[in-house]
Amino acid sequence: MDYKTIRYPGHFDHMRFLFDELGLRSRPELALEILIEAKPPVNDDIVYLHAAVEGVKDGVRQRENYVRGYRPIEVAGRTWRAISWTTAASVVAVVELLADGRLPNKGFIRQEDVRLADLLSTNCGEYLDSGGRV
Repeated sequence: MDYKTIRYPGHFDHMRFLFDELGLRSRPELALEILIEAKPPVNDDIVYLHAAVEGVKDGVRQRENYVRGYRPIEVAGRTWRAISWTTAASVVAVVELLADGRLPNKGFIRQEDVRLADLLSTNCGEYLDSGGRV
């Protein structure tokens, strides 16, 4: 499992400097104030999702990809930025799977053990399947 957030070249180094070198990891309120002043949140963001799996299926080595782009959407009369609603939808979809008994209700559940088809079949997963797509 590999998770990456792409911002811009050098973003990681800048964040490491801010939080580790300047010591703002222990002062999150100040870090947030500085970041919002320097780079206010935008309302027209796009979230790109790329999931790939490689392995043997039915005796044949295969690679499958899932690629989507998402824009802000309106939910219950309020417009949500893409980063906000995609993050929330994926978390709540997993909670739905737990509540429906489709995931174990105890122990550690690895992210890669949640089947994409199951995730997309939930109420919130439907947003990821069709809502805000580019």
